[in-house]
Amino acid sequence: RKSLEEEIKTQVLDDGADFESSIPYHRLVAELFLGAARQADFTNVPFSESYKKRLNEMMTYLLSVLRPDGLMPQCGDADDGRLHIFTGYGHWNPQDPRHLFAPAALILGRPELLSHAGIDGFWEAAWWGFDPKKIEASDAPLPPVSRLFSQAGHAVFREEGTYLLVTNSIVGTKGFGNHKHNDQLAFEFHAFGIPFLVDAGSHVYTSDPDSRNLFRGTGYHNTLKIDGVEQNEMNPEWYFRMFDSGTPEHLSFTDAGGKIEYHGRHIGYQRLKQPIIHERTFRLVKGENALFVTDVLTGKGIHSSAHNLEWHFHCDPGVALSSDEGGTIWLDACDKSVGIVSLDGIPPVPGKGWYSPSYGNKVACSVVDYRHEGIFTGSSTWTFVMAPAEWLGSAQGFEAISAFQEEIRDSG
Repeated sequence: RKSLEEEIKTQVLDDGADFESSIPYHRLVAELFLGAARQADFTNVPFSESYKKRLNEMMTYLLSVLRPDGLMPQCGDADDGRLHIFTGYGHWNPQDPRHLFAPAALILGRPELLSHAGIDGFWEAAWWGFDPKKIEASDAPLPPVSRLFSQAGHAVFREEGTYLLVTNSIVGTKGFGNHKHNDQLAFEFHAFGIPFLVDAGSHVYTSDPDSRNLFRGTGYHNTLKIDGVEQNEMNPEWYFRMFDSGTPEHLSFTDAGGKIEYHGRHIGYQRLKQPIIHERTFRLVKGENALFVTDVLTGKGIHSSAHNLEWHFHCDPGVALSSDEGGTIWLDACDKSVGIVSLDGIPPVPGKGWYSPSYGNKVACSVVDYRHEGIFTGSSTWTFVMAPAEWLGSAQGFEAISAFQEEIRDSG
């Protein structure tokens, strides 16, 4: 009991996220702490109010970062561990944590969580010893959210079928980085309830070292890699160690004027011979599924230097690629098309990759890369736009893009 009271304070950050820098591991740790709380309540010697407060924060964080389809984004590692499996044994979906919402609702006195627990949550709560006659679980749509979890390093916006999750997180586990990936300023983007750009997941650990390092590396996340260097230093022979060099910063998060905007940076590329600071701004136009992603690269103390820039966009397995002569790459899924446009005229390079929905499993998916090699002086800016076909081809879209470009020019 004493150790659990201490560990929930050590392992859970003040904004409710587990300190591993992994969303799937957050679900596992939440399940473990919840199970202990239920056992303590059952013996009529409950844990402290501060313990329950942390559990509340853990469930708020978990509910907030879920995708519109109720699944977890695969940020960081995942081993799919469970405290116990009372529902769907042998065929449960490791990306779906909603079975926890029902016992959490009853343990913590949060009946609103029952609205998202579904039939698995009902049975889970029953097996945890709650009276089935008092469990009214359902499958209501997830509530809107617009929030920066600054300690977790996640900015999230979810409203109906639109979803943006930005990752800019610390090397977790108090700096060891056991389950952290090199995903600084990476993101996941859904439109119309469809996952278009996703985190690739983690696949396996020691059984395939090459795959382990591929899935946790910078080049397999929706971010920018410079000169082939990892954001946080990795020793490929140390599968559960990452050396902190990125030092993420949250510069701003705003929700106003019909748009969501997150501005962050990291200094992982200060290790280069010609050091660079990477800043990235995300601007999501509400109601339009239109996303602007702008990178600003600043070389401190240098006049000019040559660099290799590699942008990576990782698609959900359900997305097919097409392109047009204007340089737009189209992500096609469920009769919807979202285009990616480089406002700097960099041509897309479509290819193939892997997506891991659960530990030990991977499925083929499409990827889109953009590559540029050249010299920039002092500071350079690069922008991509992701938006539905009907918006990109409209006067409204043209005006919004033109205004955004003008804003970039005015800001220098």
